[in-house]
Amino acid sequence: MKIAKQIVVFILLVSICVSMVPMTASASGTIAWGAANASGDGVRIRSGPGLDKSVLTHVNRGEVIVILERTNSEWNKVSFHGTVGYVSVSLLENPRKVINFTAQGSITGNNVNMRSKPDTSSSILGTYTLGTVMTIIGLNEGWYKVQSGGNTGYVRSDFMQITSRSGGTAPANTTKQGSIAGSNVNMRAKPDTSSSILGTYRSGTIMTVIGEGNGWYNVQYDGKTGYIRADLLQVPPGSTPAASTASSLGQQIADFAKSFTGSRYVYGGSSPSGFDCSGLVSYVCKQFGISVTRRASGQYSDNGVHIKKSELVPGDLVFFSSNGRSVTHVGIYIGNNKFVHASNTRVGVVVSDLGSSYYTRVWFGAKRII
Repeated sequence: MKIAKQIVVFILLVSICVSMVPMTASASGTIAWGAANASGDGVRIRSGPGLDKSVLTHVNRGEVIVILERTNSEWNKVSFHGTVGYVSVSLLENPRKVINFTAQGSITGNNVNMRSKPDTSSSILGTYTLGTVMTIIGLNEGWYKVQSGGNTGYVRSDFMQITSRSGGTAPANTTKQGSIAGSNVNMRAKPDTSSSILGTYRSGTIMTVIGEGNGWYNVQYDGKTGYIRADLLQVPPGSTPAASTASSLGQQIADFAKSFTGSRYVYGGSSPSGFDCSGLVSYVCKQFGISVTRRASGQYSDNGVHIKKSELVPGDLVFFSSNGRSVTHVGIYIGNNKFVHASNTRVGVVVSDLGSSYYTRVWFGAKRII
């Protein structure tokens, strides 16, 4: 009996001690892997890991996307200013675990600690309750770098969710678009003709201009940032936002494909020295990090998601059948009811009208690959 009373007293003492210990936070999410930049304008965040999933939002080139989970080799679960979804790995560039960016976030647990360093053993700068809003200024090895109440420190990412872009709406885009005005024009690493060549581009290639000076334009194109001599790049006067001129990834694909107009038709060809219809499509897509099947029939059966003719936007693939049974030809839609394609050995790569009697008759279908 005496032993039983001692056990009861011990249990009561333990209960009292436990009740005196403050509640600690419990994680409501997973620790973010890191972040990356969108590799082009119009990068789509989808509701699930697949091209057949609905589009939740679009992201412009260079903007930071937080990678919550590396789902598989093709898709990442991500967060972008309050939108959580999935993005194709091929549309992300420069993934890393330490990065600076700006957004708003809110605490998702009670008694969450802000630490002086991204480490649970570092000193505590403050303890915050559910819903506390903070400014996120970066990500470091799974910790958000934050500012709140005069403190700058770190909160573990599984205790915080990104809610919006810092300051609300996106800042105005004052960059412009330029078009290559010569053949085989080099993009240089520095504004100097003796610096290394990052890429060589043909007439009509559209690039984003982010700066200028001393006879050179600072440009971005296809994931590269470099310099083009000012006399070799045509830039319209004024400050037309890039978003209003060929800003989406699909439009960039369309413009790039259109730049090969006049190229030779070569059966089995898939390079600027000569294309067949599916070779042009596979080559253009490859330059934007998009992998498609080599043959036109495979591009129709294996890649992207089916769309209606009325839903076409630049960058979509259009398919035709001369026998009425299977795909025999493919092109890239460029807008205004037109498409670019490697037609035949007589005319090479040309732009044609979808509304013509011939292409209306042989129409087979369309796919969206981005």
